[in-house]
Formats: sequence, structure tokens, C-alpha cells
Amino acid sequence: AAPDGGIYYDSEDDMEAQMRKAAATVADLATKHVFCFEYGCLVFWGLEEDEQEFFLDAITPFQEDTVEEEERDDMTFFYGNKMRVYNDQICLATNDPLEKLSISFALAQSTKLSVVSSP
Repeated sequence: AAPDGGIYYDSEDDMEAQMRKAAATVADLATKHVFCFEYGCLVFWGLEEDEQEFFLDAITPFQEDTVEEEERDDMTFFYGNKMRVYNDQICLATNDPLEKLSISFALAQSTKLSVVSSP
């Protein structure tokens, strides 16, 4: 750390590299994805509540065989060195939509199983 408590960089190149990395992370968090599964589950990534509601309203005319009470599972996500899911938090290693799709598939399957097995 720098004497004033800030971050110390060995060179301007280090500072520029760190700034690029931080900017990329901010851009990644702003990327929004929606995955729709044929068995009725949707997984939203990075959408605000009103954006989710807008999307749900848009697809309502296409619903068939709906359940009485919808099942929701809210989790937070962030970016780190490797992908993992722990205590309702998802750590992603990349912003690759395929990485999000793989997690979304598992979450959707789990949610669907929960709905089907509930009395």
C-alpha cells in the first residue's frame, strides 16, 4: 500500500492494467442474460426486478400448464478465479454465456424438482 493508505503501483503499466481489469469486471456485471428452459423455468442474470417483471409479462401469453404458486430462488453472483456455487452465492470465472448456461441448467432443474415434489 502507498504511504497515504492508497494503492501503490510499480509503474503506470501496472496501474493501467489494474484499471482495465476493474473496468472489465464492471462491464461483465452489467451484462444481462436470460435463459428459458422448455419445462417452464427461467434464470435471470443481472436483470433488475422491473426488467424481470417486464420479461415475464411479455411471455405470459405463451404459458401452458402453469403452477399455482411460482418458485423463486434469488442468488447473488460475482467474478473470481474459478467457478463455484456456495451459500446462495455464485462465483463465475468468466462472463462466458456458456458458463452461466451450465449453472442456469442446474438451478432450473433443482427448482423444477422442488416444484414437482412439493405437495
